[in-house]
Amino acid sequence: MDAQTSRCMNLLTAVVMQCITDHQTNVRAGGVEKAMKQEPARWIMSDDDRPFGFVWCCQNLDLAPDRLRMVMNTLDLMRIVKDRVKKQGQRIAA
Repeated sequence: MDAQTSRCMNLLTAVVMQCITDHQTNVRAGGVEKAMKQEPARWIMSDDDRPFGFVWCCQNLDLAPDRLRMVMNTLDLMRIVKDRVKKQGQRIAA
């Protein structure tokens, strides 16, 4: 993977992980029902496949958007994303 590709992947990873962090903070603060009305959840639930939409980011990180949506309210979501992105990076480097 060249340096520019690596920087782009890091940016997409940061965008997705920040949104997940924000959503989980909202879940802890106000519960799932209230958190689902907030901007992070709306972005995650969006089917927007334009650049930097949730689906587009997931596709470029080789993540399954529907899988992330199924577990978005669990505390293990960050670990799941980190593990998946790490495996993706190893696959690209090989």
